[in-house]
Amino acid sequence: MSPDKERRDSARTEIRIELFVKKEDSEEMYTPMRAVDISSKGLRLRDKGLLSPGMRISVASYDNIDDESKSSAGRVARFDTLDIGPISGLVVWADGAHAGVLLEDLSAECREKIEMLTI
Repeated sequence: MSPDKERRDSARTEIRIELFVKKEDSEEMYTPMRAVDISSKGLRLRDKGLLSPGMRISVASYDNIDDESKSSAGRVARFDTLDIGPISGLVVWADGAHAGVLLEDLSAECREKIEMLTI
């Protein structure tokens, strides 16, 4: 489903933070991706065609990824103020440049952080 055709029931807020993504239950390292908007139920990532609908992923901020992935990512600017993850997500749409992710199993603390951004 493309982002312009879906109906939303939660407010979206533009955001520019680096998050780290990997396929759920894989041994792969986390890959940095830019989040471009977020809501209490999901986010849109600039994924450069790496994600596809139906893919289950894990999303986390830099402080919450494994050391090997941190080493691979190199030095990351500390502009990400959203200390989250890892959080399970489901890719619900992708267009080759961006992907929409439904966030699952959010802790109350994480949901509160996200909701504060969307006020």
